[in-house]
Amino acid sequence: MGNACFIVLKELIDSSDDGRIMKEGIQTVILGKPNAGKSSLLNILAGHDRAIVTDIEGTTRDVLEEQIRLQGLTLNIIDTAGIRQTDDIVEKMGVDKAKEYAKEADL
Repeated sequence: MGNACFIVLKELIDSSDDGRIMKEGIQTVILGKPNAGKSSLLNILAGHDRAIVTDIEGTTRDVLEEQIRLQGLTLNIIDTAGIRQTDDIVEKMGVDKAKEYAKEADL
């Protein structure tokens, strides 16, 4: 991870109330278009195959969470469905949930 990420992480810690981030971790949402590599990134960060990865848009429909430690910090990594317009009801639910998680994210 680049220095910019660590600067943002430090700012979050410095500004957190009662050490919430130190206690609960940093809510880190992976958000983007379908097939942008979000699930692959989760697998790399987790160090194992946590998410199913295919070349089919809409493979990830629900959030997947994985907790990792990085230089003494806990990151709660959240993989989400790809953001796009869709008529598929189940996929739309996943997109809506991804947007909700993004609103609550620290990073």
